[in-house]
Amino acid sequence: MWAVALGHHKYLPVATAIGIHCVQTHISYVPLIGGLLGLALLVVLIRRWQNPLLSVRQPLGISAGIGVLMWIPPVIEQLRPGPGNLGRLWRHFSQPSEDPVGLTAALRALAGEFNLAGPFLTGPGRAPYDPPHVIGFLAFLLIAGLGVVLSRRLQDRRMQSLHLVLAAGTFIGLLAASRVFGHFYDYVIRWMWILALMWMAVSMWAIVESLRNIRIRRSFVVAVTACAVGAVVWGGGASVGAEPPYINDSRLVGGLAPILQGRFDPTKNYLLRWHDPAALGGTGFGLVLEMEKRGIPLYVDTWASAAARPHRARVVEETDVVLCMVVGPENIELFRNRSNVSELAYFDPRSLAEQTESDMLRERIEELMNAQGQPELITRMDSQYGHIQILLSEQTSVELFTLLDRYSEIRLPVALFEAPQGSLCIP
Repeated sequence: MWAVALGHHKYLPVATAIGIHCVQTHISYVPLIGGLLGLALLVVLIRRWQNPLLSVRQPLGISAGIGVLMWIPPVIEQLRPGPGNLGRLWRHFSQPSEDPVGLTAALRALAGEFNLAGPFLTGPGRAPYDPPHVIGFLAFLLIAGLGVVLSRRLQDRRMQSLHLVLAAGTFIGLLAASRVFGHFYDYVIRWMWILALMWMAVSMWAIVESLRNIRIRRSFVVAVTACAVGAVVWGGGASVGAEPPYINDSRLVGGLAPILQGRFDPTKNYLLRWHDPAALGGTGFGLVLEMEKRGIPLYVDTWASAAARPHRARVVEETDVVLCMVVGPENIELFRNRSNVSELAYFDPRSLAEQTESDMLRERIEELMNAQGQPELITRMDSQYGHIQILLSEQTSVELFTLLDRYSEIRLPVALFEAPQGSLCIP
């Protein structure tokens, strides 16, 4: 988009291909990509109107051809028997089940993302509805604002064009974020990371160029540089202690795998199934990959072949033993009472402090569910992907949502059981 803004129209097909790829990867890119591509088309057409000798037929034609080709597979999928993905998306977003979060929530989310203590530096972990780090936001605005001022003083068309593209993306992104409905999750606005990073990149570029340009007063440059360097150092320091997301999932897999080492018969094929209320299968797939690194192949059911890749998928008749990975103390106890299974390993990824916090959270969550007339959710918490199902699809109070989100984040202990061929891992 930056190249197109600079007049290099041959890059419009590249922008089209990348943009459509992003849209087909995740629906949250539709407003941002659609808006930017629409603006690019408008700019090209205006330039053609201003200069009739300007040749734009080739980039426009190639872009249109790329667009048609890339949308053929989704259209074919939609036309096949069944509801189709495009139809599902249209119904879901044209008839939202809840009110949008609104502009105020979108501004709060943007302030938390465009922030030197924000996730584009520190990584995932911040929710859009969390209060933004005020100093980090002001520092970000300071550097971005200085970048805009300096690019104007330098009269650098490249910087100014990039600023315009970023400004357009930010404005479109803000409007898109305001139309989010339901619970406001960070992954629906993760494209803000790229915008935030590019704002900082062009600002630092402007500062460096200003230092090399004798037309700008030295005292102004020194002040600008001191502010920018101080803010960047402070922001970098804020990211030093950042932990990987879902650290307890990693601890769970990392703790379970060594216990299992040497406990499998190399002549048998093992099919891994799981019952996990807290994670959406991440620990199961993680264990498959970790054991594979240790020379022990585990297979998954064919429904999971997209995530595990087809060569790791087997139908149950092609395996000898079922491994049941069971998460949660209640579910583990139910499995231990079975007569046809044997426990191979047990591991609790939580620290003592996390165990205490988890127990307190569970007690408080059950109290709230009973008090709010939702006792059926207590049992559902221990069902397959139960935490996520409640968080995503149930109408809950803000307090209950916050408590359950934290309870799920801490994760739960895990046990691995060996069961007869064809066994279902349902407590």
